Amino acid sequence: MSAPNMSPEDARLSVVDKLNLAFGLVAIVLLAGALGLTTLPPKTLSFITPERAASVAGWLRMGGLVAMGLYVITLALLKEREITWFIKNRNTHSGFNIAVQVAAVIGILSAVNYFGTRHHFRIDLTENKAYSLSEQSIKVVKDLKEPVTVELFVRKGDPQSTNLETLWSQYAYASDNVKIEVIDIDRNPTRAKRNKITAYGSSVISRGTQTTTITGAQEQDLTSAIIKVTRDGQKTVYFTVGHGEASYEKFDKDGVTQLKDAIEKQMYKVDQLALFRTGKVPSDASVVVVLGPTKPFSPKELEALKGYIRNGGRAIVCAALQSEDNLNELTKTFGIEIRKDLVIDPAANLFGDLAVPVVQRFPYHAITQSLQAAYFPASRSLVKTKVLPSGVSSISPLVETSGEAWSETDIKARTLSFDPPKDTK
Repeated sequence: MSAPNMSPEDARLSVVDKLNLAFGLVAIVLLAGALGLTTLPPKTLSFITPERAASVAGWLRMGGLVAMGLYVITLALLKEREITWFIKNRNTHSGFNIAVQVAAVIGILSAVNYFGTRHHFRIDLTENKAYSLSEQSIKVVKDLKEPVTVELFVRKGDPQSTNLETLWSQYAYASDNVKIEVIDIDRNPTRAKRNKITAYGSSVISRGTQTTTITGAQEQDLTSAIIKVTRDGQKTVYFTVGHGEASYEKFDKDGVTQLKDAIEKQMYKVDQLALFRTGKVPSDASVVVVLGPTKPFSPKELEALKGYIRNGGRAIVCAALQSEDNLNELTKTFGIEIRKDLVIDPAANLFGDLAVPVVQRFPYHAITQSLQAAYFPASRSLVKTKVLPSGVSSISPLVETSGEAWSETDIKARTLSFDPPKDTK
């Protein structure tokens, strides 16, 4: 229908104008829907699986691009006179405006297409980042050099299976090298039997010929499994023994069983190192841990540790309070002196215990960059030697006390007070 006094040309332009508006609105709705499906946390889209969401997002994006293309075409029809005028009069202001408008639409179209297909992103708006992986897990998957495939055996509609799908989808989102396939056990019993799957929520993780199956549903379980199949050969963390060190085999307050469990979950092997028998550090050592010895190392043992570190080995050395160790003979070789003292901090401590400093100052380092606070009960202070030994270019502190802390030398004193020059800030 057209108005009584409207010419056929005006009627045509009216129809084209309405189509132009419709195509523009449809393009916005479809592209916004595709963007929402690729950016919202998976768990908020409980009505659709991550794989289905990705497929639907692709179709919505394609439809949006088609609608955007039709919008450009109808816009050109509406501005036909101006475009013709512009072609004949390239220096006109109105023609220039039309060209800019068309170019802007095409630019937006190209940008949406590029970023929508190549640079997916998600926004986690939850307060505790419930839909975000830890920095460690993200680093593990971003460092992958080869594809890792995950076959996830689930029961469709089961809440636990849905949560596990959501968690695995975060790994796939973080790295293109993580490929997820969700398999409904009830619909594919043969495949489940072939993989020896007996429980819903089982994950088969593979890299090349290396495969492992897990039933865990926590982030740490998934990351550990990825580490296991991507690590060429298992590395070992050695704990020295024979000098009164804390033992991971004890379950008392001085034991470090939880530390051993945490290391093993990262797919490292944990073993003891009796240097007085071996005389050297094994070649498969990833790190050697000296955990608070109360007795001295022999000269031969110290030389074995020094040689290991000089050749690129890694060591964690922990000194116990009031011990008869000789760890300074080791650490001074690399520019670090362990003082025979007790760190006292009246400004930042745990529940008023001055000998339990609470540290909130972390000089920038990859090891401590995500820490907010930590406490160190009964600690000794560390300082750099006045002259750095040959081969040592720099020493980086990892934690620092508050400006009120001091090094207490009279550990057995009933009243703790800063007493220079014996004590040091």
